[in-house]
Amino acid sequence: MPATPQQATQARLLNARRFLLAEHVQAFATLAEQQDPEMWLRATLDQAGAWHWQTPEQLEFLLIQGLQAPACSRASYWQVRPAEKPDEHFERVRLMTAFCQGDAPL
Repeated sequence: MPATPQQATQARLLNARRFLLAEHVQAFATLAEQQDPEMWLRATLDQAGAWHWQTPEQLEFLLIQGLQAPACSRASYWQVRPAEKPDEHFERVRLMTAFCQGDAPL
């Protein structure tokens, strides 16, 4: 029996929370001092859904960037371009974020 949309959402939230607590506990704790971490997590996963970012790599990237580089994650280049496919969007944002953080040449 397939999961209901509500069950799938709860599973994504649980998995995302586990990932952050296992791999990025300090950054997640810092975020929790500034805002409701549950609301942030839901909003971040809602954004992933709106962009059709479903792979673990895409979800991890979005979660990590939201914790580590909030200024870059709000930059205009994060917006989907017309006719851009989810994988193309992800790759462009990943490269631009690396540039923004000084990790890669443009």
